[in-house]
Amino acid sequence: MDFKEIKAYIYQHELVPDLLEKLHCEGIKPEQGGSLYVARLPDEYESRNRRAVQVKNVKGLYSNIRNRDVSGDIFNLVAALIFDKWDKEGQDEYLGKSAMWIEDTFDLEKTKEIKEKVVSNDWLKEIQSMRSSGENERIPVSIMNEYIFAPYKGWIDEGISIQTQHKFGVAMDIESKRVVFPVHNSNGDLIGVKGRLLDKWMDDDGYKYLYLHPCNKSIELFNFHRAFGSANETGKLYVVEGAKSTMLADSMGYENVVSIEGDSIQPGQIALMLGLPLDIEIVLALDADKDEEDVRKMAEAIGMRRISYLIDNDNVLGDKSHKRAPFDLGKIAFEQLCQNKTIYRKRVLAS
Repeated sequence: MDFKEIKAYIYQHELVPDLLEKLHCEGIKPEQGGSLYVARLPDEYESRNRRAVQVKNVKGLYSNIRNRDVSGDIFNLVAALIFDKWDKEGQDEYLGKSAMWIEDTFDLEKTKEIKEKVVSNDWLKEIQSMRSSGENERIPVSIMNEYIFAPYKGWIDEGISIQTQHKFGVAMDIESKRVVFPVHNSNGDLIGVKGRLLDKWMDDDGYKYLYLHPCNKSIELFNFHRAFGSANETGKLYVVEGAKSTMLADSMGYENVVSIEGDSIQPGQIALMLGLPLDIEIVLALDADKDEEDVRKMAEAIGMRRISYLIDNDNVLGDKSHKRAPFDLGKIAFEQLCQNKTIYRKRVLAS
């Protein structure tokens, strides 16, 4: 296998934690809903940093060791921890040996050769497999007792009402300096807790958003369990990028809003949308920095549904570099965007 195939295998088979274990890292844990794995260096390095080793759980498997000259991908990580190559030049020389070490460790030569998918409807196969595969583990509701239930004034000032914050279970976590809120699956079961760094600590070297109780966000739509009923009544489901936008929308009276918790839609999330009644229109209301081509690609991925999207051609949200979301500037601005929405597909096509 070449470098790309090895990374594809590790990523597709969710072997990042196994790789870190083989490298003798300690305290391996997922963060950001599983999109990042962190760990402490092996005991021999006497490191107390519990997040020293970091691997992004994306196709590129970008990796680094904090405060050391190790960055790149998993091959750089192996070069340092297995072959003791802590300088960039040494790592580059040992990338081939690092690849061989991973192949031997995971016995990849005996696996089926990985081939790039080129079939246009591959996303549908992924959806079908997602429907029949894993679910997020339910966690006790009592976990929320770890936090102080109180509305966050910073969000009140931005337009998220006290009533909405109470409805969404907003609380405070003193230890992590974050405002937190529960994450539910489509049935309303508690599956995770997400936290946002408080504004006064935003300049610190910390992640803005962090899952204090991780879950796989890629197979869920945030707020879907609440939004489903309103979507049935109104005939529309608005899809935004972040949980905060769903709260802003709720404060404005829009209860039919879900979040993909990122800037790209995942097969498991599409599966939930495909389970909606056919007469419900899906409205993509993404951040202003997205160009129309990206939004149309997302609409195409959703498939044979009634789909429209909001594009800020009139500069309602201002400079695109601010990455404002459609609900950020209030109800009047949002309704102005809706008046000029683009229809991607008017009706469900016959199969």
